Amino acid sequence: MNVTRSIQIITIVVAGIALVGNQVRIDGYYADGPLHRLADKNVSPTVALTTFALGPMRALIVDALWWRAMEQQDNGEYFDALQLANWITQLQPDFASVWQYQGWNMAYNISYDFADPLERWAWIERALALMRDEGLKFNPESQVIRKELATLFYSRIGGNADPHGIVFKNQWAFKMMEYLDRGTAEELRQLLETSPDDPLYERRERLEADLKLDIEHMLFIDENYGPFDWRLHQAHAVYWVATEEFDDYVSKGVNYKHIVRQSMMDSFTEGRLFYDKQRNTITRTNNLEIIGRIHDYIEFLMANEYTQAIDTMHKDFLEQAIAVLYSYNLNEQAYETFVHYKADYMSDDSVAYEAFVAMALEKTLKADQSKGRQAIVEAALYESLRWIDIGEYDRANGSYNLARLLWQRHQSKFIEMPARQLPPFEQLLRSVGDMYAREHQMDSSNLANRLADARQQRAKAVYLGPTDAHEGR
Repeated sequence: MNVTRSIQIITIVVAGIALVGNQVRIDGYYADGPLHRLADKNVSPTVALTTFALGPMRALIVDALWWRAMEQQDNGEYFDALQLANWITQLQPDFASVWQYQGWNMAYNISYDFADPLERWAWIERALALMRDEGLKFNPESQVIRKELATLFYSRIGGNADPHGIVFKNQWAFKMMEYLDRGTAEELRQLLETSPDDPLYERRERLEADLKLDIEHMLFIDENYGPFDWRLHQAHAVYWVATEEFDDYVSKGVNYKHIVRQSMMDSFTEGRLFYDKQRNTITRTNNLEIIGRIHDYIEFLMANEYTQAIDTMHKDFLEQAIAVLYSYNLNEQAYETFVHYKADYMSDDSVAYEAFVAMALEKTLKADQSKGRQAIVEAALYESLRWIDIGEYDRANGSYNLARLLWQRHQSKFIEMPARQLPPFEQLLRSVGDMYAREHQMDSSNLANRLADARQQRAKAVYLGPTDAHEGR
């Protein structure tokens, strides 16, 4: 009996000491600890309550939940793992990796459970919103979360692994078009300079509140890594990870430089958006203005981080740049690029400029990359419009027929691979026409009349190839 009573007394004493210790801990939480940090209007009551109530047990519970979530992940139980990950964020919101894990699980695993591309997109968009709106709220400086955001833009939205990738690209573009009309640095500066009584001020507020985008940082990115079209995904991939000026950033050897580099190179091949409002279609084409910045980046890699892979990338990029610039009749820039290529990769003067351009064009057309071929097709259409503009219909029709022939050959080659086919020919023609009219400050109706004249001339010509009836397929 005495032993039992002694045990009871000891238990009461230990419990009392624990309560006192817990009160000290609680006081510390209120004073300057996690509870004080969480006690603000941005924190949900659930987070504050669980943090307060569980105390030191919270870490043990988080560890157990995390191990269980990993087990469910390995077993393919993605929705169950998502629920556990959500509990972990409630218990330990400053655990950046779990926000990153949730976003990745939603965008890659859960989205693949849905056949409908728009349902897949909904989960990708939820992943972006979760990490951007919640994860960064508790972990504003987290490079883990920022890198995952950039990866989703670069790989999940901008990649080609998913057969519905074009849907994801378009859905993001449509979303950004709710906030931006042109997606240019000029438009961003206009928004930045608006006053509260300006009708555009409401658009600026929505851009910052809905998408957590800082316009000053957008302009910083555009100046140092662009220019970009901010309605497209490439700019946003760079936005979330590049925080320093270009020269400082590339010199630090961070492990996500490839995201920045590839996003810039993707912008070169499909970094300008043209929207046909009447048909509600989007076409992406070359962003030629970014060539100089890409060249700077690769030159840095060649000088400081040389590998054979980087050397091959440099060589291929220069060849494609020369082919595209020449096709757009930008001969001065094409020749300057050729001179640089010649200094790096040609030991003698045996190859003339025109012969090299022909080789580069042939190589671009033979490559299996759809982006390069689309660039050449669009350039031929652009050249056709240039000839139309000065009334040279025969030459215009020659460039037009070349563009159509290249398009048809590509479509035939990839007839069993829809994801690699080019947009409909008429859609490409409309987007190039839109670009030409803007760049030359033309009335689009005037250009349309000239196109009609060229079609009449083409109808009179003897042409043994496919008819215009096949153009829109």
